[in-house]
Amino acid sequence: MNPIQNSSPNIFNKITLFSGKLSFVLALVSGIFLYLRVAEHGYDNPISASLLGSLFFCIFMGVLLTLIGRCNLPSFKLDASESNEN
Repeated sequence: MNPIQNSSPNIFNKITLFSGKLSFVLALVSGIFLYLRVAEHGYDNPISASLLGSLFFCIFMGVLLTLIGRCNLPSFKLDASESNEN
C-alpha cells in the first residue's frame, strides 16, 4: 500500500481557488453597495435585503471554495497492478 504523496495542485484546484478569491471580491463589492444603499434607503428596502443576502452568500461560498481549492485530494484512479491483484 502506497502512502499518499503530496502533489502539485491540478487545474481544478486552481480554478476552485480562483473562484473562491473572486467570490470574496464580489462580497466586498456587494458590501460597498449595501453600505451606500442603506445610507440612502435603510434596511427596509427590498434591494438592501437582496444585497445583504448576496453578501452572505458570496462570503460563505468564498470560504467553501477556498477550502476545496486548498485541500489535496488523492487521485481516484486505480493502478493496473492493483486491479490485477483482485
